[in-house]
Amino acid sequence: MTIKLSKSKRAVAAIASVVALSVGGYVSLPSGYKVHDDTALAIKYLTGPWEGRRLVAYLDTLPNPDRWTICDGDTTDVKPGMVETEAGCDKRVAVKMERDYRPKLVACVPDWDKHPLGWRGAMLDLSWNI
Repeated sequence: MTIKLSKSKRAVAAIASVVALSVGGYVSLPSGYKVHDDTALAIKYLTGPWEGRRLVAYLDTLPNPDRWTICDGDTTDVKPGMVETEAGCDKRVAVKMERDYRPKLVACVPDWDKHPLGWRGAMLDLSWNI
């Protein structure tokens, strides 16, 4: 089975906006946190919109066992009743992507930075969801 991917106007606009803001492969998020261009793409156009941002902790019953979750699907150190700000959520996801996810992908994917920006962003989002 062959799957053919085609570009969409939304994907082109997303990648163009990240490239336009990128300086030396880094982008500053609205919260001021500086991340790699592929991380910014994943956060703004893939992970955030897909997960849906929630500023108050909720019990996610999809995983087994249930997990307290906040922001864009973050489950690290989340407790019942916890509340986060927009800037706090931006920082939570940016720190985790840059610290926990991106380095592992870079280590196991040869020539990570030579792959297309859209592909790298998609791999980061996939790793967040897995």
